[in-house]
Amino acid sequence: MKIKRRTLELLKISAIVLGACVILFGGVYGYFKTSVFSITAYDVRGLDDETRLLVESHLRNESQGKSLWIFPHSKIFTYSGSAITRVVREDAPDVASIEIHPVGLHTVRITMTLLKPLFSMEGGKAITEDGIIFSTKKDISMHPLITFSTSTTGIVKQDGLPFTVLRSFDAAFLQNIFNFSEKVSNVIFPVRSIMITEEGDMIFFDENNARKVILLTSSDTKKAWSTLVSAIDTDPLKTRLKQEEDKLLYLDVRYGNKVFYRFGDTAFQNSTSTGIMDNHDSSLSASTTPSN
Repeated sequence: MKIKRRTLELLKISAIVLGACVILFGGVYGYFKTSVFSITAYDVRGLDDETRLLVESHLRNESQGKSLWIFPHSKIFTYSGSAITRVVREDAPDVASIEIHPVGLHTVRITMTLLKPLFSMEGGKAITEDGIIFSTKKDISMHPLITFSTSTTGIVKQDGLPFTVLRSFDAAFLQNIFNFSEKVSNVIFPVRSIMITEEGDMIFFDENNARKVILLTSSDTKKAWSTLVSAIDTDPLKTRLKQEEDKLLYLDVRYGNKVFYRFGDTAFQNSTSTGIMDNHDSSLSASTTPSN
């Protein structure tokens, strides 16, 4: 029996359609119903071991979810980058950037960089040299605690991630505070906390709030340090610091090339005012020869 040409063409078309349907439905079945494309591991990089294990555990739980009620997050081509980012930031809020990409058919690699704290803040927060304020679960007690009597913040995006940023002071101001703080710590006493007051003062305290160095927020910190170094290298302050270091109450560098200072027999008690003090016991005129 001779098959008509038209019938033969219809049979070919039907075979092609049937083959395409088999491939399509086979692919769909293989993707959704088998483990061929299932994510079996999350390769998390850039975190400490404890946080990494926590993130990996929570990512495995999150992978049970779906997008649009259809596409499983547990598959290599339909994982949710936004869901992964959310999980990571909940467990590691100090993440600065996140890169997510598949490696093979069963692994998703997540590479992170972390924000670096310049100062610690109250409430388990920290601030970077760029003024980004962030929460952290790490111990940041080794960083000086900084407080602002008044401040304004805003939201910025960095590498696609939103962050709270300090608007009141710029990055150069924060870095100058840090540099001055380190110099005080190395030469006079270890700085534990720093207060920026409404009156425009910067006060650097030791760990017991017993000793402090004061200067203005408008001060040139390099000149202020030069003035301070000149004063502590000049008698009688030089000798008193050697003999009565534990009795030092404050060194005040708010008045040009003069340094006011006070010693006492009892530990300093916080004043009710953070403005200009009434009782400057002594002062020194200091040269402004640059000093590092």
